[in-house]
Amino acid sequence: MIIFPDGITNYMSGFLMDEWMIGNGFVSGEEAVRLMTKNKDMTNSNSLLLINKTVEDYEIFQPLPYHDKRMTISDCFDEFKKGSSIIPIREKGQIIGVIEKTNLLQALIQKGVKKSNSCTHALSKKYFLVDIQTPMLVLERLLQIKNAVLVAKMNEDKIDKLYCVTQNDLFNILEENLKEYL
Repeated sequence: MIIFPDGITNYMSGFLMDEWMIGNGFVSGEEAVRLMTKNKDMTNSNSLLLINKTVEDYEIFQPLPYHDKRMTISDCFDEFKKGSSIIPIREKGQIIGVIEKTNLLQALIQKGVKKSNSCTHALSKKYFLVDIQTPMLVLERLLQIKNAVLVAKMNEDKIDKLYCVTQNDLFNILEENLKEYL
């Protein structure tokens, strides 16, 4: 057996990013807030609002429905037509991947997948998943990289409730906050 050492250079855009570390569950809680706020002025009221609030503080967030491998490509189209931004596919209380519009289009065009095929043909493992206690300010930073962030409320080692936060959600929250100051 031969072992070849590999440098980190090729992985620097992914693995060394604070956002990647947080979105993949390697950093959470106060450490995530510290990383997201370093070298930033956090004195304005909107920043303070986001740093002290989580998904549970807003009524606009509803738990996502449970989808598994039985979901078809056609079902994915229906979900996106209803306004879904991302469709997490679960198995035994864990996410096995997500479907996003780009993955769905790629599966249809490049792989020749049919609408009756399982959604697993368009499954992506590239998504951000954070704990329910993650402050909205951290989610805002993650949303600069991804279109949607999944937020999980855990019960032991299984996902009890799963939420999706998008840039539109954050926009609506800040708009409501600005109404209070007018």
